[in-house]
Amino acid sequence: MALETKEKLIGKNTYKVTQLGAVTGRKVFAKLMGLVGPAMAVAAGEGGVEKALASLFSGLDDANMDYFCDQFAPNTMVSTGGKLFKLSDIFDLHFAGNYGELASWLLFSLEVNFGDFLDVLKSRVVNAPEPAKEASE
Repeated sequence: MALETKEKLIGKNTYKVTQLGAVTGRKVFAKLMGLVGPAMAVAAGEGGVEKALASLFSGLDDANMDYFCDQFAPNTMVSTGGKLFKLSDIFDLHFAGNYGELASWLLFSLEVNFGDFLDVLKSRVVNAPEPAKEASE
């Protein structure tokens, strides 16, 4: 049995992300749930998608961002400029001034590791009721 590796072209670079093992993955999943839980509660209530996303992003501070990047980068290979690198070895230079690609890679890493959970989450957020509008007097 082997960990699954998925590949994706993001910008001009190809990222090969290998799943985390279950021991590390469960810790990352617990951290993810801590961020997603409050957003799910907002979405399930009268908050709507926009407020749910705002809740999710408000919990993504620098410590959490560091944590997720530090967990996924060692399990990522990136093909850039015709060469293959372990992302953790070139992370600082690779993403300098390129935060859109960093966000795309991070989302891809989450999909590779927690795709089944994210599918459920997406369906719940997309199907969340819109907040009630106040009637005009």
